[in-house]
Amino acid sequence: MKAPERTPAALVALLALAACSPDSLSITDTDVVITVRDLDRSYAAYQTYALPDAIIDLCKLPTDAGAAGAAGAAGATSADDCAGLEHGYDEVIFDTIRQNLDRLGFEEVEQDADPDVLLLPAAVAQESWYVYDSYCDYWYGYCFYYPWEPTSVSYPLGTLAMFMLSSRDADAGRVPVIWLGVITGLLLPDDDGNHALDEGRIETNIDQAFDQSAYLGEGK
Repeated sequence: MKAPERTPAALVALLALAACSPDSLSITDTDVVITVRDLDRSYAAYQTYALPDAIIDLCKLPTDAGAAGAAGAAGATSADDCAGLEHGYDEVIFDTIRQNLDRLGFEEVEQDADPDVLLLPAAVAQESWYVYDSYCDYWYGYCFYYPWEPTSVSYPLGTLAMFMLSSRDADAGRVPVIWLGVITGLLLPDDDGNHALDEGRIETNIDQAFDQSAYLGEGK
């Protein structure tokens, strides 16, 4: 497993935290972009991709989602525990992801056309959303697993996670997550319930995730 990659902007944010009082920080100052790759995998063979119809809110699991292999939903006991996130910019998120994948040499196809990878964007809509070695996603009927070795990952409220799944490597309903892009704080409302979102902020952070993952386009 490769250690998570942090952007230069993240380092600037950490310096700002040391130099400024908390009152001087805005939500955009705390955006952090992290990407994780599978070091043992060549991405050259992955040529086509598909996107879902909607961005998933990661929150409470339904009671029929399975046992411990499912995505953890610590702290969420009902739909009322799910936070309200900003979905007015979903189209911008999809468009920016699409532009970056196209730029890296991928070709978009329909989900029923056997794409090499699925790129699933998801928003964390509860205080902490835990993922263990593998979990089942009831929206798409897959069980995702990491080929690297995380034992537990906790995503904070407001995180945008982009899961790249290798559908061509699926085995008995288990699909590996071959790349992960995480942007913390992007969808998080402020203390007054407002969102400091704009198209430029969304595009900059998603672009950064793919800029630091140029290996995805190798061989295309």
